[in-house]
Amino acid sequence: MPLKKLMFLSILFFVSSLSFAQNFKLWDFGVRAGLTYSAIQYTAEDTSATDFVNSITEDIKYKPGFSVGVYSDFFRNKNIYIGVGADYYQKGYKSKVIVTNDLGQQTGTGHFNYRLDYLTFSFYAKFNPNVGKINPFFIIAPRVDYYMGYSISSSIPGFDSNTKNNIFEQYKKITGSVSIGAGVEIFGILKNPVLVEFTFVPDLINQFNNGFVSIKNKSFGLSAGLQF
Repeated sequence: MPLKKLMFLSILFFVSSLSFAQNFKLWDFGVRAGLTYSAIQYTAEDTSATDFVNSITEDIKYKPGFSVGVYSDFFRNKNIYIGVGADYYQKGYKSKVIVTNDLGQQTGTGHFNYRLDYLTFSFYAKFNPNVGKINPFFIIAPRVDYYMGYSISSSIPGFDSNTKNNIFEQYKKITGSVSIGAGVEIFGILKNPVLVEFTFVPDLINQFNNGFVSIKNKSFGLSAGLQF
């Protein structure tokens, strides 16, 4: 989905919600934090890139990270809640490499950790049946993602963490993704409601495309929040 369409749908989503003026109010402002588990996905944009993509995909592994943010419902209509959120969200991946000596002989294996930092803004719709003290919900949230930068670390001794990555240097600054998930609101444990949420977050827009290969992020998130 092109970025312009994603932004248009998000704005339309927001404006449509405001038409229910009698229900417009900031509800349940909350803070949340949690773990992320991310990787990247290569796609061959040219048939000549197929073997390369298949080879590099074998070495890409999921990498843990974390997220922290705020959120608030601004519209409620029976079981449908609509709101906004803003989060710092870590993505990235881990890759395996073969370690060799000066003669080119394999001496072991190591790995590189690539951390990608994002500031993400979301509009979410949540179906909440309001059934009791443990209240399940389903959520979908289109997101606008601002790419803040990257960092690289490695298990290989002597690796320079200031090393530049040509692909990450060319990542788009603003892209889009969608968060799809489920969770529960729990009442009675603390004075304020506690939220636990699990989401799958695939990119809708390529982060990188040079006509040979394209790259998208994909991640899972598990977070806990406290509503005020």
